[in-house]
Amino acid sequence: MKFMNITKRANGLFLMGALAFAATVSFGATALADAPVGVVNMTVVDVTNGSMPNDAITKSSAQPVYPRDTLEYQILVTNQAIDETDQMVDTVVTDSLPAGLTLVSEDNLSLGVVDPFSSVMVNVTATVNSTASGIIENQACFTSSSLDGASSQSGCNISMVNVLAPVATSSSGSSASPSTQPSDSPAPSTSGSGGAGSSATTPDPTTVPDTGGSLTGSSLGISGMATAVTAYIRSRKRK
Repeated sequence: MKFMNITKRANGLFLMGALAFAATVSFGATALADAPVGVVNMTVVDVTNGSMPNDAITKSSAQPVYPRDTLEYQILVTNQAIDETDQMVDTVVTDSLPAGLTLVSEDNLSLGVVDPFSSVMVNVTATVNSTASGIIENQACFTSSSLDGASSQSGCNISMVNVLAPVATSSSGSSASPSTQPSDSPAPSTSGSGGAGSSATTPDPTTVPDTGGSLTGSSLGISGMATAVTAYIRSRKRK
């Protein structure tokens, strides 16, 4: 059996005996761009009143708060991609507080890298202004990019609170309540004028009726008073 001699030259020209033809062969796979999937969520906690985290995005479900309350906004950035090359890089969070809130403190909002299928949380703490009222809507956003720079990411989320009127307080700063202090006004007199409907005069309990001499609690001890009263009763029975 005779085999045909096939020779490949550097220019891709194949020679098969006297017949020559050109061929192009391509091998490999198409390169896919990195594709992180970033999302942001935000909840708010009323630190002053110890509320649970609230992710309200409607007025009807807004977290009730009061003027001067301290609020903690918890901002969570998540990369929902699962491929190890789909990292979010240069990730930055922004939260420009709206009117009615005053910044107290905030974490470092430059997150850098957020790995696939992971999250990073930052906190922003603020106080409710003393003159604030009604609905306050706070918005937090993020931006990031992919490792190859081909996929930019961004997103925003909101959280609402409802500032209620403060509880009424007295001038001393405590809640107003009826006074329980005794009055300095003198007690009404119980002595009557002798007319109809007047109250009878209450006898002095320390005075013993006259039995030939007046005995009072100031001149007798308790046992002496008892003896005098007994003697008076007996004298009355004899009469």
